Amino acid sequence: MNPWIGGRLLWERACRDARWATGTQPGRRIFGFGMGTSKTGSHSLAAMFARSYRAVHEAEPSGVAMLMRAQAKRGLTEAGVHRRLRARVARMNLELDVAPFHARFAEAYVALFGAARFVHLHRDVHSWFDSNVNQVVGRYTPWTFREMRRITYGTELASDPREGALIELGLRPLRSYLGAWAELNRGLLRSLPADRTLRVRTTELSGKVEALADFFGVDVDTLDARRAHSFSAKVKAGVLDRIDSDYYNAVADEVCGEVMGELYPEVRDSRDVGFHAEQ
Repeated sequence: MNPWIGGRLLWERACRDARWATGTQPGRRIFGFGMGTSKTGSHSLAAMFARSYRAVHEAEPSGVAMLMRAQAKRGLTEAGVHRRLRARVARMNLELDVAPFHARFAEAYVALFGAARFVHLHRDVHSWFDSNVNQVVGRYTPWTFREMRRITYGTELASDPREGALIELGLRPLRSYLGAWAELNRGLLRSLPADRTLRVRTTELSGKVEALADFFGVDVDTLDARRAHSFSAKVKAGVLDRIDSDYYNAVADEVCGEVMGELYPEVRDSRDVGFHAEQ
């Protein structure tokens, strides 16, 4: 299903079912946002909560894409961003609003919603880069998400001969992807308050059911651990392994070394997570 349509339908269904049960706009039993970069388990997180709560993944992304565009062009003030986000959250009335694109507005969410709790989903940069480009290569992308990628990664295409795989597939330069990973995760590390934030590694999400239930103060039986791997990439393009390991790891260390040191101190380079084994 087209992701835009799917997100819209999930939101409408969640609101419809809640109104049928209560006869009115229901209150929130929990209130939180899930965020991170793309391909970090946001789809799975929403699915784990969706059985019992109004939890939706990437609801109405077109509106967020337009907000990102307005912000990127510096035509929208901070007050304007806050006004739109506040209206969106009030109208949707979700209990867990999960989407990678929330990461760009983390500071605003913290300032606007003092009762909200945050789940920071994250993945080591090497596995993330590989999974992210697999998704780009392997799936049709609607305009909404192409626009988000344009704002996040820029419009320049790879041209450095050392990035042959990226050139071949018509993708952005390596620094565009790695720089976005570092910027977004650095922002989430600095912006989200420790007392209202649960940081979860993508690879550990399925084992965090009890921690998530405790974090939101709900019964663990209301969550569905079986949905913890709901959106795996269908195509394995092998882009990372087709970039020279010395060049790739030098760029990754320069651009992402500080943030990787905070989130993944045990990972020294791509070989530690299974890439470039034969180089």
